[in-house]
Parts: sequence; C-alpha cells; structure tokens
Amino acid sequence: MKGTISTIEEIKEQVINTSLLVISIAGILTYLVSFISKFTNHSIGISLIFDSIALVSALIVTNMRKRLSNQFKAQIVVVLILFLSLSDAFFYGLFATSRIYMVMIPLYTIIY
Repeated sequence: MKGTISTIEEIKEQVINTSLLVISIAGILTYLVSFISKFTNHSIGISLIFDSIALVSALIVTNMRKRLSNQFKAQIVVVLILFLSLSDAFFYGLFATSRIYMVMIPLYTIIY
C-alpha cells in the first residue's frame, strides 16, 4: 500500500476494518471490566446479555471482515451503535452515556 494512491473504496474499506478492530478490542476490554464489576456486585442482568450479543456480533463480523462487503460491515456497525444506544437508554434513561456514539452514525451511512 505504500507509495500508491488509494481509491475511495480502499479508504472506505480501511476505515471500516480499522473501526471493527477497534470496536472488537475495546468491546472485549470494557465487557470484561463490566462483567467483573457486575459479577462482584451480584447484579448480572439483561443488560449484560445485550452487551454479550453486541460483542459476539462485532467479533464475528471482525473475524469475517475480508469476506464481507463494505456496505454490510457499515450496516452492522450502524445497527450495533443503535442497538447499544437504545438498550443503554432503556436501562439508564437520561444517564445513558452511549448516546454520544450516535454521532458516528452519519459517518457510516456515508460509507454505504
């Protein structure tokens, strides 16, 4: 890739693939911290199940990123952002912190 001019499609693919890797790595770390704190407080609930579903989905898409189209990967990222934001808003209401990620939705909708 060094010394070549990238096309728009290659740049889109790099953005999506890098985002998926960052989402997966950060998701694993935050999930482990959340799981440990909820396990020690004996408060394992349905929000942890929603987080598990989102993390497994992100890991599957990240693992298969070479075989999937950019459009499908971008749609999955948008769905994951919406899913986590809505589930967080449902459980925590106005104190939900995940609504900040809604800002990323326009970026991914431009990609596909």
